[in-house]
Amino acid sequence: MYCKYCGKKLEDNEICSCPGAQAEAANAAKASQSPAGAPARPGAQAVPKALLVKVAGGIVIVVALAVLAAFALANKATTVDMKDYIQVAFSGMNTAGSADVSVDWTALEEEALGDSQNFLGDAILLETALQVQADPLEDLSNGDTVTVTVSCDEATADRMKLKFVNTSLEFPVSGLVDGVEADAFADLEMRFEGIAPYGTATVVNNSEDSFVKTISYAVEPASGLSNGDTVTVTAQYSEYSAQDALRYVPETTKTYTVTGLDEYLNSYDQLDEDTLAEVTQQSKDVINTDLLSDTYTYAEAAYDSYYGYNYEQDSIVLKDVSLLSTYFAASKPDTNNSRNNLLIQVFQITATDNTNSDGVTFYYAVGYSDFLHNADGGIEVNLADTYTTCGHPTTDGIYNAVIAPLTSTYTVTQA
Repeated sequence: MYCKYCGKKLEDNEICSCPGAQAEAANAAKASQSPAGAPARPGAQAVPKALLVKVAGGIVIVVALAVLAAFALANKATTVDMKDYIQVAFSGMNTAGSADVSVDWTALEEEALGDSQNFLGDAILLETALQVQADPLEDLSNGDTVTVTVSCDEATADRMKLKFVNTSLEFPVSGLVDGVEADAFADLEMRFEGIAPYGTATVVNNSEDSFVKTISYAVEPASGLSNGDTVTVTAQYSEYSAQDALRYVPETTKTYTVTGLDEYLNSYDQLDEDTLAEVTQQSKDVINTDLLSDTYTYAEAAYDSYYGYNYEQDSIVLKDVSLLSTYFAASKPDTNNSRNNLLIQVFQITATDNTNSDGVTFYYAVGYSDFLHNADGGIEVNLADTYTTCGHPTTDGIYNAVIAPLTSTYTVTQA
């Protein structure tokens, strides 16, 4: 015999193992066990066991798929497009503009965090983890490009299930206003004062321009100057003030040459003939006036000592006063000499007195100091400011007493 459900060959009274035959056999067994008088439900048939297994398996699969879908949905990252939350504003002056980058944190956090149960804490964490950098931010010109780069701590992004896109953005610079040039030196007055090599430099800002008049200036060097030296003047001002006033300064430094200082002479050759003639005449006047009133000076010169001698002033007669030699001494650098230069004239003098009618010859020095060229080109010296020495009976004596001591701190030359 064969199974009517699957066609399988069977032994006599054998029940096929296929689902149809098994379901029929189960229904027959239940019918034989039903209580007497219990009516059977019309059309009711037992569901085959294998069919129940298949149905249950399908339900499990559907539930599993639903769970997987829910899991995938729950773990899906929120995409945050940074171009929607980054703004760049440009301000200031063309060539000196600046960029201000801002983040719309309110909108970004609403998008990224949604209905987070710890919204405030997550917002603080997000603002800490998200880094926004821009370059360049200053000295901008119209047409430049500012690049904004956004990065987020990876662990924080994973924890919050966030994915950031458009994290590198470019913004073209525009809208900057062209500034007006400000000449910082147009109305600057340079003043050189004093006597070289100790001259000083100062500046006076005479500008009427509302911005330029706020500029201050530094001078380097400002002291220890001589004619022909150079000084550098630097304009100092607030960059922010300049930008607010829409002004720019193309040159902030300028070099000036020192001129117009009175200048101490450092060489005998710088003396002119008229000055030398005036000095020589003054020296002779000093000798005629001062020497004759100082009998001790005469006695020491004539006899190498004035002790034991007593001369009457009226008895001394100068027979001859001749300029023997002239020395010029210029102060050496880095010395503390009180006089910047010296001119010393040595005279040979012949005189008589009431005890020596034949007369004696001795040597006498008259000195002047601080000769200078003035700004007008003339030479100035205070002829009233003289100094004299005691007379000496020999030229070596007066040289050793007057000239030799100067050589350590002065450069001494004989005319």
